[in-house]
Amino acid sequence: MYSIFHLNLAYSSIPESRRLEIIRRCFWPLLNLAIEDSIPIAIEAPAYTLEVARMLDQDWIDVLKKAIELRKVEFIGSGYSQLIAPLVPAQVNKWNLEIGVDTYRNLINKIPEVWFINEQAYS
Repeated sequence: MYSIFHLNLAYSSIPESRRLEIIRRCFWPLLNLAIEDSIPIAIEAPAYTLEVARMLDQDWIDVLKKAIELRKVEFIGSGYSQLIAPLVPAQVNKWNLEIGVDTYRNLINKIPEVWFINEQAYS
């Protein structure tokens, strides 16, 4: 059994100027729980969040990738951006997933086996 943590640096109430602070104060402690304390967790994040994290703190992405490889963290996919699927055309949903897969593969060397339905909304 484990807990799933949702990471989203594009959340509307987070100013861009505070993104690095969120990585340092929230994302790093979460990884440390899994690595140092051996607490099993899953992390879900849109691929866009991983891109932003890489731009601001490459070390965090490197440690996340290693934690996934060591099976300390299970990564859950959700697409490139966190969109509400029923509100956009089917082709946009398809692109969101395809771009997400490519981005996950490039950043963490993994295509997630488990996927999260954004906003728990489908039609």
